Amino acid sequence: MILAYTNYDPRLKALEDAATEFATRARAKGIDLRFHAGLATTSRTAVDADLDESPALALVFFGHGETAPPPGLRIDSSNTLLGPQDGGRLRRVIVALSCHAASVLGPGVTRAGGTILGFDEELMVFTGERSSVTKDCILALLAPLLDSNGNTMRDAATAGRAAFRAKATELIKSNDFGNLILAGFLEENANIISVRGKAQRTIRTP
Repeated sequence: MILAYTNYDPRLKALEDAATEFATRARAKGIDLRFHAGLATTSRTAVDADLDESPALALVFFGHGETAPPPGLRIDSSNTLLGPQDGGRLRRVIVALSCHAASVLGPGVTRAGGTILGFDEELMVFTGERSSVTKDCILALLAPLLDSNGNTMRDAATAGRAAFRAKATELIKSNDFGNLILAGFLEENANIISVRGKAQRTIRTP
């Protein structure tokens, strides 16, 4: 599995923390992991080689996704790691913890025979003392993929929706106005989780 995250935007600290924890859990499960931490344009040679030379490896990406040119998974503010035009790279299983990833890459992934689990619209990522809320929900979405019983992308999507909604319910019960607003964002995150392409594939499926 190829795992990569970007950290050029400090607002995405929750995704960086989730990526690091997910890497630890994947290694504990014995998964062969190619971990590209703090990915940037100046250090992309290794991840580009992995994507091109190992098409059977799943990609799990934590970072920005954009609809504006250049569309796709951003390696920095103006360059993509993966875009809708990258047909050969889209044949794999892709898990993108990014805004717009499923809607932007979904059509190309489907044409290429691949699979993407991601978000159709803008993913609300909490910052500061609330960042752990985002981290915990993301890790709950990813957890089924590490099980050895063959959980699919569809199973992970279901777990992710449940995690965001459970946290939203918890915040609503606090009767705090600020928490009510946050709960709405969590519910929206749950609603935009999507699987495109072959939803029955697992993270270990070539």
